[in-house]
Amino acid sequence: MRRGSERRILLGGLVLGLAVQCGMGWLVVRALDGASAAEAERHRAVAERLFDEIEEELSAIVAREEARSFLEYRFYYVPENTANGYTLVQSELSEVPQDPAIVGWFQVDPGNVVSTPLLPRDADRALAARNAWNPDSDAVALDEELRRVLAEVPGWSERALPAPKALPRKPVKVAMSMPAPVPFLSNRGVSKRADRKGQVVQANPMNLASFSGTEAAPEVQDAQQQAVAPQIDTPVEISPLSGLRRGDYLVLHRVVKAEGEEHRQGLVLRLPALEERLERSVLQDNDLQPYVSLAWGGADAHGAGAYTYAHRFAEPFTAMAVRVTMDRVPGLVGSEAMTVRGLALALVVLMFGGGFALYRAVGAQLEYARRRSDFVAAVSHELKTPLTTIRMYGEMLRDGMVPSAERQRTYHHTITMEADRLGRLIANVLELARLERGQGPGELVVGELAPVVREAVEIVAPHAEQAGFAVVVRAPDGLPAVRIDRDAVIQILVNLVDNAVKFGATGERRVEIDLEEVDGAVQLTVRDHGPGVPRTQLRRVFEPFWRGERELTRRTRGTGIGLALVRGLAERMRATVRARNHPEGGFEVAVRLPC
Repeated sequence: MRRGSERRILLGGLVLGLAVQCGMGWLVVRALDGASAAEAERHRAVAERLFDEIEEELSAIVAREEARSFLEYRFYYVPENTANGYTLVQSELSEVPQDPAIVGWFQVDPGNVVSTPLLPRDADRALAARNAWNPDSDAVALDEELRRVLAEVPGWSERALPAPKALPRKPVKVAMSMPAPVPFLSNRGVSKRADRKGQVVQANPMNLASFSGTEAAPEVQDAQQQAVAPQIDTPVEISPLSGLRRGDYLVLHRVVKAEGEEHRQGLVLRLPALEERLERSVLQDNDLQPYVSLAWGGADAHGAGAYTYAHRFAEPFTAMAVRVTMDRVPGLVGSEAMTVRGLALALVVLMFGGGFALYRAVGAQLEYARRRSDFVAAVSHELKTPLTTIRMYGEMLRDGMVPSAERQRTYHHTITMEADRLGRLIANVLELARLERGQGPGELVVGELAPVVREAVEIVAPHAEQAGFAVVVRAPDGLPAVRIDRDAVIQILVNLVDNAVKFGATGERRVEIDLEEVDGAVQLTVRDHGPGVPRTQLRRVFEPFWRGERELTRRTRGTGIGLALVRGLAERMRATVRARNHPEGGFEVAVRLPC
């Protein structure tokens, strides 16, 4: 029954420990998730910053081109706000672009008549020749490239794709073996370029003549020497830029409405070169470069980083998209995860250590309870035996059943001996109770130890002699005085001699008591010549209620509190106690009392 209760207690402790560990594990997992989310948020912010920087570059291109005069898309044009007369000037767009991302500029007049400022129109060639212009092979090649790209635009019927809706901002980690869907981040470029509006400018007849190609260049060139009569300006409507993609080219174009006719003009960009320039502008000389890779047009970025984000650019670049893949950037990796992992490890150690300590503590308490139970049984047995003897001999003496005077003396002696044994047992139990309550020592006095030892021997000698033991005391003269509690010393010696008699019966029946001075203290040693104590049990002999034999199978009398009392009483006198198996046989207990 008792073992079943112990098992239930241990099982309950185990279940409780597992519940605590599961709860702590859940908290650790949640904390790690929170740390990972914080780290992902920091990487997402860096990706958005990169995308915003690219959008700034593209916004600069749009702002520059939309601010450009609609008149500049010819080789020669008449500038706006000419102060004195009308002067044809060569457009800066006629120069070969230095930016490898720009193919060139173009204008498409009604009837899909395509011209570029790289080459003069037929009406302008005479003036160009007069100005020593010669065809440039690079300009000719670019003009042909422009016309080839524009030829693929079917009637300018296409329109740019709408800006993408904002998708969830939570990053999706990409596995190395199977790409996962990548979210588009918030597109701030949409808000930056969403308010672009068309414009209306005023142009005079000569502006419009050079723009539409109806002027006679030489005559206009000569007309700058003549006074020109004022003319009425005409409003010209210009739309914002839109974008069309044709393969590796992006056509940025706008509609110009003048005198009831629509013209298209704009520029053609090489996307690979533009993307390379944009990537270089945001990553070159940037500490992020070793950890970030960009992939354009929906392609997969090189490598598989911890975080991947996608971005589609705002109008008029909605045909462009980029994907950024980021490894874990050291500067963005917070200490939260490391802290949580360290705490988790500490908690695991603490939980297992605490569980083990709890298991040991519960086991120790159960073992202690078992020993107390055995102690109760032993005390009951120890009380019952002498009481039975005393009662039996007393009744026999009372009823006159022992006529012999010799036998009467024997019975009286036995009753006295058993009563003394009961007294010692009760004294031990009461003293143990006082020790467990933590009551302080009796009065400590300074005196010699030898007389107290001899007094104690006189008390236990009859009991030892009856068991066939000789008690030998060796106490040299001149031992220093010590601080002792006389009653405690007597009780220590009574218990040690009683133990020696009980457990030393299998060897030489002699108990040796030695007094000697050791390191400024007086050492009291009690030794028997029995079999000693097994080495595995030697460290437990001073535990309360501990016995080397099981209660149901033990062959010696006792309650298991004798040596525990010896240690408790000695420590109350600030003495130290040790026990060992003597090298020459037997068991030895030494009590060292300070002077």
